[in-house]
Amino acid sequence: KLDGGPADVATCLKFAGPMPQLTQSCQLPCQDDCQLTAWSKFSSCAADCVGVRTRKRTLVG
Repeated sequence: KLDGGPADVATCLKFAGPMPQLTQSCQLPCQDDCQLTAWSKFSSCAADCVGVRTRKRTLVG
């Protein structure tokens, strides 16, 4: 203000530029991205002679 007193905050904000960003993405991978468990043991055979055995793993992160 011209008289040396404190200016009104609302008046100051009218002339201020836009607020800067409060956050910024950093594109860093998360610590647990695509973490998988170890493979399980194979299952028993599904049938004699021409059976199939399976195993699995699980996504944990």
